[in-house]
Amino acid sequence: MAKALKITTVFSFFLSVLASVLFLRFRLEPCLTLAITFGTVFYHLAIRLCVGLLYHVRMQNRADYTKKWYQPHPWEDKLYVFLHGKAWKNKMPTYDASAFSHRSTPGTKSPRQRANPSWCMKPI
Repeated sequence: MAKALKITTVFSFFLSVLASVLFLRFRLEPCLTLAITFGTVFYHLAIRLCVGLLYHVRMQNRADYTKKWYQPHPWEDKLYVFLHGKAWKNKMPTYDASAFSHRSTPGTKSPRQRANPSWCMKPI
């Protein structure tokens, strides 16, 4: 998925530039529509990649889940039930599905284990 996201971002950028040049040269209305469409796709994917890169650089891809920002709010459970989240939450595409799994694959640690190794220790 990561490779497809990067390829789609670059591809949409070049298609946006190409459609823009064609519109400016020949004044074809469909080219303007395509330029706007591919530009919007490029923008959304590029922002997603940039935010991920900044998070990786700034926080070394670790988060402190005990901070208020990461804690669920009281109204979120009701919203989750209202949106029927259980029915579609596993169908959403992710950049790296293993990064969002609470189960670790052999030889790797789950995100919670990476965030705070003491959570994984058995009490003595």
